[in-house]
Amino acid sequence: MLRNYRKDGTQFLNEVHLAPIHDENGKTTHFVAIESDVTQRVHHQEQIERNAHFDALTGLANRHLLNDRIDQAIAHAERSGRTLGILFLDLDHLKRINDSLGHGMGDQVITAVAQVIERSVRAGDTVARVGGDEYVVLLADLQQADDVAQVAAKVLAAVSEPLRIGAHEFVVSASIGVAMYPQDGETAEALLSNADTALYQAKGQGRDCVRFFETGMNQRLLQYLNLEGDLRRAIAKAEFWLQYQPIVCLADGKVRGAEALSRWRRGGADIISPADFIPIAEQSGLIVPIGRWVLETAVQEARLWADAGHAGLYISINLSARQFREAGLANMIKTIMAKAGVNPAMIRLELTESTVMNDAEQAALTLHELHDIGCRLAIDDFGTGYSSLAYLKRFPIDVLKIDRAFVRDLETSHEDVPLIQAMVDMSRALGMSVVAEGIETQGQATLLQRLGCEFAQGYFFGRPVDSERFPLPPLS
Repeated sequence: MLRNYRKDGTQFLNEVHLAPIHDENGKTTHFVAIESDVTQRVHHQEQIERNAHFDALTGLANRHLLNDRIDQAIAHAERSGRTLGILFLDLDHLKRINDSLGHGMGDQVITAVAQVIERSVRAGDTVARVGGDEYVVLLADLQQADDVAQVAAKVLAAVSEPLRIGAHEFVVSASIGVAMYPQDGETAEALLSNADTALYQAKGQGRDCVRFFETGMNQRLLQYLNLEGDLRRAIAKAEFWLQYQPIVCLADGKVRGAEALSRWRRGGADIISPADFIPIAEQSGLIVPIGRWVLETAVQEARLWADAGHAGLYISINLSARQFREAGLANMIKTIMAKAGVNPAMIRLELTESTVMNDAEQAALTLHELHDIGCRLAIDDFGTGYSSLAYLKRFPIDVLKIDRAFVRDLETSHEDVPLIQAMVDMSRALGMSVVAEGIETQGQATLLQRLGCEFAQGYFFGRPVDSERFPLPPLS
């Protein structure tokens, strides 16, 4: 095969076949050359080879090439006595970009992050894309394990830097799981599996962090997966039910509403704490169907209350961060209420402070959609997040719920009193009512009322109970 040039100077590849020409005595007198332009064929073969080893979107190594290079790195580590590390990296919340700006923009983010990761590691390290928004970094020929921690921290910091693509600027973050050779596995499969397990742990710890694989993680992951599997079947098997905790007026002690709280009896036997299953539901996306079931069930309960003459009471329903980001949320809730024939004023929707502030501009749009259908809106766990007053005054919020952390030591701590007073005064200035959570004593209730808090919720007024045991006020 020869490289040749056309008259215009462009290069092409040609293949030459020579055939000898003989005279009547069998002597070679000259040759006939047949030339073929094989440029397209060679390029096609090169593309096939590239597709077999590299990711089409980012140009990074694919899983096949990654496994081959890990095997080579392991063989080298065995001979040299050195170590190697695997970083398994997953972008946090890429779905938000895909949902808001389209998958084309999401692909640009994936490609840009790939370049950021490559710039953060050595030239001889391998960066691979192994899934939609998942990357693996192979750090080979390391002298000590501490080198991996330094590189992981560097990659995490680099990915978290603002990313500008066209007219858009993104701040993305990542979760990273780390496995080391030989202590965490002696094969490519084992190392990747254990790094992936550590990645799950990083996500479970709130994301945007690095987690090293530890013995016992696989067992905990198996328990997690078993719980997730049972959770998927729980709705169909009618294992969920709701309990209701009263919300009272501090001035007269009368019940004004209730918060709906989900409960799960796993397999009809063990009761699983919401603190255990809600995070799993959130991470797996199961919170969306579970949340819809909660909405439908609580709205149906509100209808029963209205039919019994208690239309003045409201039911407060928690919306998770995952639900809040779902497209068409307001229309879905509106449909549920219309189907049940419930006045939207009987429904209060609660969102945590961190949920509404995570993407404040988009949150404002969604909150106005929810408010426009007639529901009252509450910020739950207020004071524990990072609310911006500039945004808070733009949100159509009706109620602030003061987190129990400010109430717990109210009778003995002098620091919480001025904080609660400031929250109450701010709420009044913004036209919002205030509910204090976690009231357990008469002293707390008295002091909160003195500070101007209007409503309260906690064990002092009643624990969560099934609907038939809920203390509905007597009809006047």
